[in-house]
Amino acid sequence: MNRAYRNLEILLSKTFKVEDSTLRDIVLFSIIYTAVMVVISVPLFGWWGAAQFIVMAAVMLLNFRWLKEIVDVITSRAAGEKVGHPADVLKFVFRYLLIGIALYAIITLQRPDALPLLLGLSNMVAGVFGAAIKETFRRK
Repeated sequence: MNRAYRNLEILLSKTFKVEDSTLRDIVLFSIIYTAVMVVISVPLFGWWGAAQFIVMAAVMLLNFRWLKEIVDVITSRAAGEKVGHPADVLKFVFRYLLIGIALYAIITLQRPDALPLLLGLSNMVAGVFGAAIKETFRRK
Protein backbone atom coordinates (compact mmCIF):
# COMPACT_ATOMS: atom_id res chain seq x y z
CA MET A 1 0.00 0.00 0.00
CA ASN A 2 2.79 2.41 0.90
CA ARG A 3 4.62 1.71 -2.38
CA ALA A 4 1.44 2.28 -4.42
CA TYR A 5 0.80 5.54 -2.56
CA ARG A 6 4.37 6.70 -3.23
CA ASN A 7 4.09 5.81 -6.94
CA LEU A 8 0.84 7.77 -7.15
CA GLU A 9 2.52 10.76 -5.47
CA ILE A 10 5.34 10.67 -8.04
CA LEU A 11 2.83 10.47 -10.89
CA LEU A 12 0.89 13.43 -9.49
CA SER A 13 4.07 15.45 -9.07
CA LYS A 14 4.88 15.03 -12.74
CA THR A 15 1.34 15.32 -14.12
CA PHE A 16 0.12 18.30 -12.11
CA LYS A 17 3.52 19.94 -11.64
CA VAL A 18 3.02 19.86 -7.88
CA GLU A 19 6.16 19.88 -5.79
CA ASP A 20 4.66 20.92 -2.45
CA SER A 21 3.43 17.98 -0.38
CA THR A 22 0.27 19.77 0.72
CA LEU A 23 -0.73 20.60 -2.85
CA ARG A 24 0.07 17.04 -3.86
CA ASP A 25 -2.17 15.79 -1.05
CA ILE A 26 -4.99 18.06 -2.20
CA VAL A 27 -4.81 16.65 -5.72
CA LEU A 28 -4.46 13.09 -4.42
CA PHE A 29 -7.49 13.36 -2.14
CA SER A 30 -9.56 15.00 -4.87
CA ILE A 31 -8.75 12.10 -7.22
CA ILE A 32 -9.64 9.60 -4.50
CA TYR A 33 -12.89 11.51 -3.89
CA THR A 34 -13.63 11.43 -7.61
CA ALA A 35 -13.04 7.68 -7.87
CA VAL A 36 -15.24 6.93 -4.86
CA MET A 37 -17.99 9.26 -6.01
CA VAL A 38 -18.04 7.76 -9.51
CA VAL A 39 -18.67 4.34 -7.99
CA ILE A 40 -21.39 5.78 -5.74
CA SER A 41 -22.99 8.05 -8.36
CA VAL A 42 -23.67 5.35 -10.97
CA PRO A 43 -26.30 3.53 -8.87
CA LEU A 44 -27.63 6.77 -7.33
CA PHE A 45 -27.89 9.01 -10.40
CA GLY A 46 -27.49 6.65 -13.36
CA TRP A 47 -24.96 6.93 -16.15
CA TRP A 48 -25.99 10.48 -17.07
CA GLY A 49 -25.54 11.72 -13.51
CA ALA A 50 -22.18 9.95 -13.25
CA ALA A 51 -21.11 11.53 -16.55
CA GLN A 52 -22.10 14.97 -15.26
CA PHE A 53 -20.07 14.37 -12.13
CA ILE A 54 -17.02 13.16 -14.07
CA VAL A 55 -17.10 16.15 -16.45
CA MET A 56 -17.34 18.69 -13.65
CA ALA A 57 -14.68 16.93 -11.56
CA ALA A 58 -12.30 16.89 -14.54
CA VAL A 59 -12.99 20.57 -15.22
CA MET A 60 -12.27 21.44 -11.59
CA LEU A 61 -8.99 19.47 -11.58
CA LEU A 62 -7.90 21.30 -14.73
CA ASN A 63 -9.06 24.58 -13.21
CA PHE A 64 -6.98 23.90 -10.09
CA ARG A 65 -3.88 23.12 -12.14
CA TRP A 66 -4.22 26.28 -14.21
CA LEU A 67 -4.92 28.37 -11.14
CA LYS A 68 -1.74 27.05 -9.53
CA GLU A 69 0.28 27.94 -12.65
CA ILE A 70 -1.20 31.45 -12.68
CA VAL A 71 -0.39 31.97 -9.00
CA ASP A 72 3.17 30.74 -9.61
CA VAL A 73 3.62 33.25 -12.44
CA ILE A 74 2.17 36.13 -10.42
CA THR A 75 4.33 35.41 -7.38
CA SER A 76 7.42 35.00 -9.55
CA ARG A 77 6.79 38.35 -11.22
CA ALA A 78 6.21 39.98 -7.85
CA ALA A 79 9.59 38.64 -6.73
CA GLY A 80 11.21 40.30 -9.73
CA GLU A 81 11.80 37.18 -11.81
CA LYS A 82 11.01 37.21 -15.50
CA VAL A 83 8.70 34.26 -15.79
CA GLY A 84 5.58 33.59 -17.69
CA HIS A 85 4.15 33.82 -21.12
CA PRO A 86 1.28 35.79 -22.66
CA ALA A 87 -0.64 32.50 -22.81
CA ASP A 88 -0.89 32.66 -19.02
CA VAL A 89 -3.47 35.43 -19.34
CA LEU A 90 -5.46 33.26 -21.73
CA LYS A 91 -5.39 30.41 -19.22
CA PHE A 92 -6.79 32.75 -16.60
CA VAL A 93 -9.74 33.66 -18.84
CA PHE A 94 -10.13 30.17 -20.32
CA ARG A 95 -10.66 28.66 -16.86
CA TYR A 96 -14.02 30.38 -16.53
CA LEU A 97 -14.89 29.79 -20.16
CA LEU A 98 -14.26 26.05 -19.71
CA ILE A 99 -16.52 25.88 -16.66
CA GLY A 100 -19.21 27.78 -18.55
CA ILE A 101 -18.94 25.52 -21.61
CA ALA A 102 -19.17 22.38 -19.48
CA LEU A 103 -22.23 23.67 -17.61
CA TYR A 104 -23.88 24.88 -20.82
CA ALA A 105 -23.32 21.53 -22.54
CA ILE A 106 -24.69 19.57 -19.62
CA ILE A 107 -27.74 21.83 -19.26
CA THR A 108 -28.60 21.89 -22.97
CA LEU A 109 -28.04 18.18 -23.62
CA GLN A 110 -30.49 17.01 -21.02
CA ARG A 111 -32.16 18.25 -17.88
CA PRO A 112 -29.29 18.12 -15.41
CA ASP A 113 -29.42 16.74 -11.93
CA ALA A 114 -28.17 19.43 -9.59
CA LEU A 115 -26.56 17.08 -7.08
CA PRO A 116 -24.02 15.41 -9.43
CA LEU A 117 -23.05 18.84 -10.78
CA LEU A 118 -22.50 20.23 -7.29
CA LEU A 119 -20.61 17.12 -6.20
CA GLY A 120 -18.35 17.47 -9.24
CA LEU A 121 -17.78 21.14 -8.52
CA SER A 122 -16.88 20.28 -4.91
CA ASN A 123 -14.09 17.98 -6.05
CA MET A 124 -11.25 20.25 -4.95
CA VAL A 125 -13.06 21.17 -1.72
CA ALA A 126 -13.03 17.49 -0.78
CA GLY A 127 -9.32 17.41 -1.65
CA VAL A 128 -8.63 20.36 0.65
CA PHE A 129 -10.59 18.73 3.50
CA GLY A 130 -8.71 15.45 3.01
CA ALA A 131 -5.34 17.21 3.04
CA ALA A 132 -6.35 19.22 6.11
CA ILE A 133 -7.36 16.07 7.97
CA LYS A 134 -4.09 14.40 6.98
CA GLU A 135 -2.09 17.40 8.20
CA THR A 136 -4.06 17.46 11.45
CA PHE A 137 -3.30 13.86 12.30
CA ARG A 138 0.24 13.72 10.89
CA ARG A 139 2.85 12.70 13.42
CA LYS A 140 5.72 15.10 13.70
